[in-house]
Amino acid sequence: MKKLFESWRGFINESMKTIKELPDGIGVLINTENSPDEIRISYVDLHSSGASSEPKGEVIISNKPQEFSDMYGACLNAWVVTGANATSGWGPLLYDIAIEWASMRGSGVGLAPDRAMVSAQAYAVWEKYANRQDVEVMQLDNPENELTQDASDNCSQGAAISAGGTRGMEWHQTPISKAYKKKGAATIRALQSAQKLVFREEGDL
Repeated sequence: MKKLFESWRGFINESMKTIKELPDGIGVLINTENSPDEIRISYVDLHSSGASSEPKGEVIISNKPQEFSDMYGACLNAWVVTGANATSGWGPLLYDIAIEWASMRGSGVGLAPDRAMVSAQAYAVWEKYANRQDVEVMQLDNPENELTQDASDNCSQGAAISAGGTRGMEWHQTPISKAYKKKGAATIRALQSAQKLVFREEGDL
């Protein structure tokens, strides 16, 4: 049986697909039906408004300040990835949209990795973004104020401590200890220009 979804490794090992490579009739859906604080970004059939048969993929990001603050700390009020999957090669396009959206909404700080657990594959994704010229890297502190005395950047760093320990580095040297802000919204604007971007908000039928 053909495997439709790849792990996070597909974000790294496969060449990033571009908007021009989207099949006819396939676009990207930005869905805020559940809540303006939870965004689901996925491929969609533009004719039926249902999920695309191919490629498939979804990235879920959340920004729930009080809930996240209670669990993780203020984290600069960054959005946080809470789920992701995609057909091989099609993940990075959704991820760029997620970072652009997070960089334009709320505090505008951008996007941070899942605070509870980050797989080795996901770690490699953030490592890549940490070295992109069009992405600004924002260091997050830990709850003990080890780096700064400003509580607004405090954020749970359990995953970063674990990852750093296995790699022989300090937690704050890991890419998952940070938030990421993309400069501009080139991908979103290109999708709009190509008429391949759909918004679904709460109350839509």
